[in-house]
Amino acid sequence: MSVLGHVFDTLAAMSLLQLLLAFMGCMGYALAQGGLLASGGRQLAGATAVGAAVAFTLLFITLHLAAMRNEIMRRRVRTLMLTQAERA
Repeated sequence: MSVLGHVFDTLAAMSLLQLLLAFMGCMGYALAQGGLLASGGRQLAGATAVGAAVAFTLLFITLHLAAMRNEIMRRRVRTLMLTQAERA
């Protein structure tokens, strides 16, 4: 699979909120660095890019912790089911 194919697969797996935060971050960075806006607009665009990056990071951490919790629960349930099957 090509690099672009991997990018498309990653984008297809992302939620709408993740895509929105990534878009806001990229557009804010482009506007802040591109010189298309006045000084105040560039500062606002930069702040938007930083805010979107922080929100994306916090969302990733939350989703990662939830996935870890689900894996722990799955293993516990499997162990309990095997223990009950051995007793029966």
